[in-house]
Amino acid sequence: MAFGMPEREPGFDSFFKAATGDEKGYPPYPFQRRFATSESLPEILDIPTGMGKTDAVILGWLWRRRFDPRKNIRTATPRRLVYCLPMRVLVEQTEKKTRNWLKNLGMLAGDGPEGAGPVEGWAADHGDSREQIAVTVLLGGEDKDEWDLYP
Repeated sequence: MAFGMPEREPGFDSFFKAATGDEKGYPPYPFQRRFATSESLPEILDIPTGMGKTDAVILGWLWRRRFDPRKNIRTATPRRLVYCLPMRVLVEQTEKKTRNWLKNLGMLAGDGPEGAGPVEGWAADHGDSREQIAVTVLLGGEDKDEWDLYP
C-alpha cells in the first residue's frame, strides 16, 4: 500500500474496527473472524451471552456480501439479512448497533425511496461502489407503512 493511499482490499480486522468505531482498539474475537472469513457458515453459533454473536452475524454477513475478496463468497451471500428476535428490547438494541456500524462505514441509507445513495467514507475508500443499506424494523403490534417497497 502506498503512503497516503487507501487500502483497496481491507482485511476483516480493519473492517471490524472501522464498523465498531474502535480503529485503534480490539480486533474481532477469533470466532467472529472465522464466521466472516470461512468457506461456509456454521450450523450453530454456541457463544455465551454478551460475547459478540450479533456483531459476528451482522458484520460477518456484511463482510461476506460486500468486501470478501472471494467473488464466490460475495455472490453466494444473500442480498438481505433478516434478524428475528423474541423481545422488543433486543430488537431495539440490535437496530441501534446495526445503524451505528453502517454509519461508521458510510453505508447507512436513510428511510424511504430517496434514502439509498452511494456509499461514502470507509466503504467507498475500500472499493465498495454500491448503494447504502437500509435498516427496517418490524415490531409486533405496530404498522410499518410501505416498508416492503424500500427494503
